[in-house]
Amino acid sequence: AYAQVTYYRAPLLAAARFNAIGSQLILTFDQATSGTGAISCAASLQPNSTLGTSPSCTWSSPTTLTVALGAGATVLPAAAITWVGIGLKSANLASFSAGNSSTLLLRSAYAEPPTLMVVGSNEIGTCDVAKIQVFSTSPRPLTYRWGCRSHPDLNANFSSETSDTLMVAGHALTPQTPYQITVSAESFLGGISDEAIHYLTVLDAPPPLLSIEMPPAPYARPADIWVNAAAQYSA
Repeated sequence: AYAQVTYYRAPLLAAARFNAIGSQLILTFDQATSGTGAISCAASLQPNSTLGTSPSCTWSSPTTLTVALGAGATVLPAAAITWVGIGLKSANLASFSAGNSSTLLLRSAYAEPPTLMVVGSNEIGTCDVAKIQVFSTSPRPLTYRWGCRSHPDLNANFSSETSDTLMVAGHALTPQTPYQITVSAESFLGGISDEAIHYLTVLDAPPPLLSIEMPPAPYARPADIWVNAAAQYSA
């Protein structure tokens, strides 16, 4: 006598990849699973300390778990991601519960370029300092590249700056001469923005200075963003 037996293997984590802007991880299993709805990231994935504050994990299909990274996430490509959740089975519930399984986190096949907005004074006096800031919708800090198209010496000085803020002293510039200050940014996934240009001129007659303040990134949709503007007399 004999009997035909069908064996259903427990699911395994097969692949993990960032989305195009680095705000999510897309985890793919090797078969349709019993996973549905939202689950606890802390109880399901290791290491969860790199996923940021209050990440969310949701089954977007029986084979795909989407991880929305929280603020302050530090997880990087090539990191090992391990499924440690309890009770995950094959879609027909015939398998044993899945054990731990790991894979290396890959970059997105396409890294979306960051979008930049440059804010700062366009006209200052000789005794003033222009504060030029860059804002972006990127969920992670960016690496910035500053330059000056119109003046090679300034271009060399600015090229060492990598933060989102550039301070330019008026006394270092020639009055009544327009300066084309450039900035671009690169994300941790390798996406490179278009170059943005900010025009700055030192006037013989110092103008009032207008400053615009915005909350720090990241910015979430559809949350409101409040912007404050203030004017002061030039030194």
